[in-house]
Amino acid sequence: MDRAHPESSSITSRPAARSPRCSDEFKRDAVRLVTEEKDKFKTAAQAVGVSEKSLQDWHTKLVPPPEACGENASVAELREENKPLRKQLDRAEMDRLDRSVVHG
Repeated sequence: MDRAHPESSSITSRPAARSPRCSDEFKRDAVRLVTEEKDKFKTAAQAVGVSEKSLQDWHTKLVPPPEACGENASVAELREENKPLRKQLDRAEMDRLDRSVVHG
Protein backbone atom coordinates (compact mmCIF):
# COMPACT_ATOMS: atom_id res chain seq x y z
CA MET A 1 0.00 0.00 0.00
CA ASP A 2 1.28 3.46 -0.88
CA ARG A 3 1.38 5.47 2.38
CA ALA A 4 1.46 8.74 0.48
CA HIS A 5 -1.71 7.81 -1.42
CA PRO A 6 -3.80 5.48 0.76
CA GLU A 7 -6.75 5.79 -1.62
CA SER A 8 -4.78 3.76 -4.14
CA SER A 9 -5.02 0.70 -1.91
CA SER A 10 -7.48 -1.97 -2.97
CA ILE A 11 -8.14 -2.88 0.67
CA THR A 12 -10.67 -0.78 2.48
CA SER A 13 -11.04 -0.88 6.22
CA ARG A 14 -14.42 -1.61 7.73
CA PRO A 15 -15.54 -1.09 11.27
CA ALA A 16 -15.59 -4.24 13.38
CA ALA A 17 -18.84 -6.14 13.12
CA ARG A 18 -21.06 -5.82 16.18
CA SER A 19 -24.04 -7.88 17.03
CA PRO A 20 -27.28 -5.94 16.87
CA ARG A 21 -28.59 -4.70 20.20
CA CYS A 22 -31.89 -6.11 21.36
CA SER A 23 -34.69 -3.85 22.49
CA ASP A 24 -35.86 -3.89 26.10
CA GLU A 25 -39.20 -5.26 24.96
CA PHE A 26 -37.48 -8.14 23.14
CA LYS A 27 -35.46 -8.93 26.28
CA ARG A 28 -38.58 -8.91 28.47
CA ASP A 29 -40.40 -11.20 26.04
CA ALA A 30 -37.46 -13.59 25.93
CA VAL A 31 -37.25 -13.68 29.72
CA ARG A 32 -41.01 -14.39 29.89
CA LEU A 33 -40.36 -17.67 28.07
CA VAL A 34 -38.34 -18.78 31.09
CA THR A 35 -40.40 -17.20 33.88
CA GLU A 36 -43.97 -17.72 32.64
CA GLU A 37 -43.75 -20.44 30.01
CA LYS A 38 -41.23 -22.39 32.11
CA ASP A 39 -38.92 -23.03 29.15
CA LYS A 40 -35.33 -23.93 29.94
CA PHE A 41 -32.78 -21.20 29.26
CA LYS A 42 -31.18 -23.17 26.44
CA THR A 43 -34.51 -23.81 24.70
CA ALA A 44 -35.72 -20.23 25.09
CA ALA A 45 -32.41 -18.79 23.89
CA GLN A 46 -32.48 -20.95 20.77
CA ALA A 47 -36.12 -20.03 20.12
CA VAL A 48 -35.35 -16.29 20.05
CA GLY A 49 -31.89 -16.57 18.46
CA VAL A 50 -29.66 -15.33 21.29
CA SER A 51 -26.98 -16.94 23.41
CA GLU A 52 -27.97 -18.71 26.58
CA LYS A 53 -25.59 -16.41 28.50
CA SER A 54 -27.34 -13.28 27.18
CA LEU A 55 -30.72 -14.63 28.22
CA GLN A 56 -29.40 -15.50 31.68
CA ASP A 57 -27.96 -12.00 32.04
CA TRP A 58 -31.29 -10.43 31.04
CA HIS A 59 -33.11 -12.70 33.48
CA THR A 60 -30.81 -11.63 36.30
CA LYS A 61 -31.39 -7.95 35.52
CA LEU A 62 -35.14 -8.10 34.85
CA VAL A 63 -36.52 -10.61 37.35
CA PRO A 64 -36.56 -9.57 40.99
CA PRO A 65 -35.34 -12.21 43.42
CA PRO A 66 -38.11 -14.02 45.29
CA GLU A 67 -38.88 -12.99 48.84
CA ALA A 68 -37.37 -15.13 51.55
CA CYS A 69 -39.76 -17.53 53.28
CA GLY A 70 -38.94 -16.41 56.80
CA GLU A 71 -38.18 -18.21 60.03
CA ASN A 72 -41.50 -20.05 60.29
CA ALA A 73 -41.45 -21.50 56.77
CA SER A 74 -42.35 -25.10 56.15
CA VAL A 75 -39.89 -27.56 54.66
CA ALA A 76 -41.88 -27.51 51.41
CA GLU A 77 -41.64 -23.69 51.23
CA LEU A 78 -37.90 -23.80 51.87
CA ARG A 79 -37.41 -26.45 49.18
CA GLU A 80 -39.38 -24.33 46.72
CA GLU A 81 -37.29 -21.28 47.64
CA ASN A 82 -34.07 -23.23 47.12
CA LYS A 83 -34.90 -24.52 43.60
CA PRO A 84 -34.06 -21.29 41.69
CA LEU A 85 -31.11 -20.63 43.99
CA ARG A 86 -29.61 -24.02 43.19
CA LYS A 87 -30.09 -23.42 39.46
CA GLN A 88 -28.47 -20.00 39.77
CA LEU A 89 -25.53 -21.54 41.66
CA ASP A 90 -25.15 -24.28 39.04
CA ARG A 91 -25.08 -21.68 36.23
CA ALA A 92 -22.51 -19.59 38.08
CA GLU A 93 -20.31 -22.64 38.66
CA MET A 94 -20.57 -23.64 34.99
CA ASP A 95 -19.70 -20.10 33.88
CA ARG A 96 -16.69 -20.13 36.21
CA LEU A 97 -15.55 -23.50 34.86
CA ASP A 98 -16.05 -22.34 31.27
CA ARG A 99 -13.91 -19.25 31.91
CA SER A 100 -11.17 -21.30 33.60
CA VAL A 101 -11.02 -23.66 30.61
CA VAL A 102 -10.94 -20.82 28.09
CA HIS A 103 -8.42 -18.68 29.98
CA GLY A 104 -6.35 -21.59 31.21
